Amino acid sequence: MKNNKVINSFLIVLIVIACAVLVGVSYAAWTMNAKQTNTNVVSTGCFETSSDLGTSSENEAINLVDAMPISDSEAMSLTGFTFTITNVCKTYATYQVNLETLSTSTIDISYIKAVLNNNTPKKLNEYASVNKYLDTASSSNKLISGGLAQNESVTYTLRLWIGDDTEYTPAISNKTYNGKIVVKSLELVNELATDKIQNLVAGADTTSTDVIEADIENDGSCTNTLAYDGTADNNLRYVGANPCNYVSFNNETWRIIGVMNNIDDGVGNKETRIKLIRNESLGNYSWDTSTGSASATAEDPIVNNGYGINQWGPSTNYTTGAVYPGADLMQELNGDYLDITLTENTTWYNGSNNIKKATFDYTKRLKESSQNLIGNVVWYTGTYNDSLAGSSDITTPVTYQNERKNNPNATDNGKYCRSGSSYCNDTITRTYEWTGKVALMSISDFGYAVGGEIRNMCLTTNLNAYDTNNCNTNDWLHKEAYQWTLSPNASFDYANSVSQIRNTGILTNYDTYDNKTVNPSVYLKSNVKITGGDGTSTDPYTLGE
Repeated sequence: MKNNKVINSFLIVLIVIACAVLVGVSYAAWTMNAKQTNTNVVSTGCFETSSDLGTSSENEAINLVDAMPISDSEAMSLTGFTFTITNVCKTYATYQVNLETLSTSTIDISYIKAVLNNNTPKKLNEYASVNKYLDTASSSNKLISGGLAQNESVTYTLRLWIGDDTEYTPAISNKTYNGKIVVKSLELVNELATDKIQNLVAGADTTSTDVIEADIENDGSCTNTLAYDGTADNNLRYVGANPCNYVSFNNETWRIIGVMNNIDDGVGNKETRIKLIRNESLGNYSWDTSTGSASATAEDPIVNNGYGINQWGPSTNYTTGAVYPGADLMQELNGDYLDITLTENTTWYNGSNNIKKATFDYTKRLKESSQNLIGNVVWYTGTYNDSLAGSSDITTPVTYQNERKNNPNATDNGKYCRSGSSYCNDTITRTYEWTGKVALMSISDFGYAVGGEIRNMCLTTNLNAYDTNNCNTNDWLHKEAYQWTLSPNASFDYANSVSQIRNTGILTNYDTYDNKTVNPSVYLKSNVKITGGDGTSTDPYTLGE
């Protein structure tokens, strides 16, 4: 027979599940957005977890002092610790609730009984032992697992007590128990790439352009920092000096620019797609070049002094009606670069006067398996600013808008320049959209990639002065190179000027014939899935259909 009076005198068992230690974590492909500190709510990559705790003693976490062993039926009448799990992702997801015993506990868990809701009570050590998440934990036991559809919730109440079969022994005298609830989001295989990235920031304010940091376990070499761009499309972009946006594509390292909305597939269908950019340059090539004095003939006269034409896609010569095939680089990226039959290196343009002597390494072309993951989209090729009207506003938001509309001051069949000088004598109609598979980043892609606390200030900074406030050092698309972009430059006097990002991380313009680095950009098909990886350079995301 138990001597409850003796136990009450000598047994001090403190069972603590504090509201401040409800922790949401991620597992495998799922990730969490925030670590619990002193609040009652924490969001995971797919789950938002909240506790129903108030200031009254009735709703406080289980806190038993001078506890006596009680029966299971008595324990079920106790006020327990209640928490709710909500799936805030767009897909069905599974979870697991663990109780992790902290190393500060001094009582063996075999003396502790636990139950969720009205399930059958068991001793804590009878629950399945699982890998612990917390560094401060000595063990972890799985209480329950389940699954939730989008926006579905489930509520649990946890009760802990000393079982009435416990005899007073030195093993439980003056002992304490401390534990933490851990809600794990289990792996969901082959998640749509667009959903995967969007779910990283599930529950975040989509009306803000502030940086969102998804707290995901990785090797610490990069940051899971993203931000909405606040445009009419409200794209979700990776931002900062080195975000965890690495992806294995074409057996190479590429990076995710962002999740882009309202992407036209060229036949009017609007989709949400992932936009990628090759991390390393293919090489240095011309954007375009044209006939110059060294190669001019009566049938092929000098065009823009041999410096090229800043028209990306196919167009027409509004004087002769002949078809202009488009910029040399456009043709190469959608020609040799996609030609899976190539068996040797070719040469690409790299100078004025139609010079073509830069080597293209055919082994770097997009393999057939990679091409199956990308598709045609409408790319916007409008000028980055309205310089024909003398505007000096070349901030990122204005640039984004101008890339998507005709320059209202461009006349002469859409030509940017009007001087008729030797640098502006082509008669090619300028277009503001191009449909194809492979192109380059836009200027606005660069501008919207800025992160850090200065992000919003940088979005109001002219891109040609991006180094003034260290915007360039907080932008992962800034490289120690001169990078071509897709955006032409509006000018009265030059029809061969295209925008580049300098090695200093500011916007500038160069003649299209210049040799600058080429980092191809593509859009994944909307059905492409992320099949593994954590987005770091050592474990990049992997893709599949």
